[in-house]
Amino acid sequence: MGQLFCLPRPTVDASLEGWEAVCRHLNINDSWSAGEKLLHINQLKLLAVFRVFKAFLCLLSGNVVQVVTDNMTTTYHINEQGSIHSQHLLLFAVEFWEWCMQHHIFPIVKMSLSLENVIADHLSRTSSTSHEWELHQDAFQMVLRRW
Repeated sequence: MGQLFCLPRPTVDASLEGWEAVCRHLNINDSWSAGEKLLHINQLKLLAVFRVFKAFLCLLSGNVVQVVTDNMTTTYHINEQGSIHSQHLLLFAVEFWEWCMQHHIFPIVKMSLSLENVIADHLSRTSSTSHEWELHQDAFQMVLRRW
């Protein structure tokens, strides 16, 4: 059996305030709408992964993509393509997988501790009015070396 290569590896996190992702040297974040803020945190975490895939489509299309998140429910529902425990999460997982198949993306979710997810975790909880920013490359490399 051949070795599995996962080229893009986005790190994703969401809070009740908003969501954040880092993929390679690019990052993206946004806050939730008033209606989205009413969703359960597990739904928000899944929605964040979907938004990240859409945002980074040009990097992810045609690849096996290993996503890093600190949420066990997100990990389970994407890796198992849904669950019978929650109809809302099942429907979301089905929609997500159908979209991925249309774009030739095979997602695999890796569970991480919040400490390993420090960049996305911190930024998803920070309000920002500017959406055009990125982590300085030297700072990013320093974080990678440390963890």
